[in-house]
Amino acid sequence: MVGGEGASMASLVLLTMAPRPPRPGFYGGCEIAGGCVAFPTEQILRQMTATRDRLAARTFPSDLEARVQQLATRRNERLAAALRRPYGQPHDPEEDAAERRDEKEFTRLVADLNEQRQYLILAEAVPPVEEAFRRGEDLKVEAKGVLFFDVASQVEKRCRNAIQLRQFVWAECRACGWRGSAQECGTHDWSAIADARAGVGGEHLTCPTGHVIFPLQTWVS
Repeated sequence: MVGGEGASMASLVLLTMAPRPPRPGFYGGCEIAGGCVAFPTEQILRQMTATRDRLAARTFPSDLEARVQQLATRRNERLAAALRRPYGQPHDPEEDAAERRDEKEFTRLVADLNEQRQYLILAEAVPPVEEAFRRGEDLKVEAKGVLFFDVASQVEKRCRNAIQLRQFVWAECRACGWRGSAQECGTHDWSAIADARAGVGGEHLTCPTGHVIFPLQTWVS
């Protein structure tokens, strides 16, 4: 059981969102009223620990980062050599085969490096959530990734997924003070098209009045 014997089920993760003015190109240009969305701490903690434990069971080479850098340097050297090659000069089949092997290895190692980094981040992020759950205390998390999802914390990323799946206890609108269950919340689809071949979109979590409590990006093309 997450949290161990005696852990409280009353603890909530409170994801808060500050108001944001409309900004062209970001989340459909909508004004974000902001507010708070509440999740069972155990739900968020289970997701985090499951990923952490899965990654902890993996074995990563001690020189992983150095090997990635070495292959990246080799790739840059090949690119520079290709630019210097006289037009029409035939490619060396052995060189091409070596390049394909390097590219395959580079892709694999980069994936390993990303997972190793994710493990280290989770190993640091889990204890505060675990402690809040053990004590039965609410954990307040300020959303950081409104405009730049990559800077969102590990807790926020899992809360965002839960919002999309409507797996939260209640949401509160900062603009009108309304608070209701996941079933009582509304949604508002949005999209922004850069050109005929590229766009981004998603849905906003709203109160019944239509104020945007939390914005979500769910697709990109």
